[in-house]
Amino acid sequence: MRYKCKDVAFLLMARFDSIDRLENALMVTGYLLKNFDANIYFWEFSSYDNGIFRRLAPKGVKYTYVHEEDPVFHMAKYRNMMVKSVKEKYVSLWDIDVIAPVSQVVKSIELLRCGVDFVYPYEKTMYDISPEIRKFFLKSWDVDFLLQNTAFMTELYPPICVGGAFFANRQAYINSGMDNEQFYGWGLEDGERYNRWKAQKQKLERVQGPLFHLTHSRGANSHIPSEDSRLIKYRIYDMSIKQEEWKKC
Repeated sequence: MRYKCKDVAFLLMARFDSIDRLENALMVTGYLLKNFDANIYFWEFSSYDNGIFRRLAPKGVKYTYVHEEDPVFHMAKYRNMMVKSVKEKYVSLWDIDVIAPVSQVVKSIELLRCGVDFVYPYEKTMYDISPEIRKFFLKSWDVDFLLQNTAFMTELYPPICVGGAFFANRQAYINSGMDNEQFYGWGLEDGERYNRWKAQKQKLERVQGPLFHLTHSRGANSHIPSEDSRLIKYRIYDMSIKQEEWKKC
C-alpha cells in the first residue's frame, strides 16, 4: 500500500545526456509512484522536445518540457523555479539517480509534519552502486538487496554527503534563500546550501540509513569543467557562509 503524502511534492529535473540516465529517471519515478501517494513533478530541459521521456514515464508523473538552449544545466536556478511553481506544503528535491529505502522517506515526511524544516532521508552516506548491481536492481527493484551489498559499493563525497535528495518545508526553504543561483552548473551548491542552513540555525534533521546512487556515465553537466570554475565556486561558497555569519553580528 502506498504511503499517503499528498502534502509532499517530489521535484525531479533532468537534462538527459545518456541512455543510462534516462533509464535511471524512469526507474526512480516508477519507484516513487509505486511507494508514495504523492505528487511527482518532472521537468525536462532540452534544446528540442523529442518526447521520449514523456512517452515512457510512468502514469501519474506530472511532466513539463522546458525549452533551454544553454548547454550548461543551471540546476540552482531551475530548482528554485520548480519550488515556486508548486503549492504543496512540503517539497523534496530529488535527483533522478537516487533511491532511498521507503522507511527512511516515511520518517523524513513525519519529521516535516512534526515541525522540522529540513530533512535528509539518509544519515551521512550515499553509495554509488556498481554497474552489475545497478542492472540487477533495475530488474528487481529490491532495496533490501542494495542494503545487503554496500560492501561492494563506493561511498560518494565522504565523510558526510549532503547531495542527492532532501525534504523541506516549502516556505522555510523560500525564507532560507532557496538555492544560490550564483552557482552556475554542477558543483558545491549542495554543500553551500547545507552549511548555510546550519549557519542560519535551521531546524535540520537526518534520518538513519544510506542513500543509493544509480551509477551512470558523466557528461559535461556532471563535473566542474575547469580549475577556474572551481575557484569561482569556492569564492561564492565562502562569501555566502560569511554573509550568514555577518548577519549574527
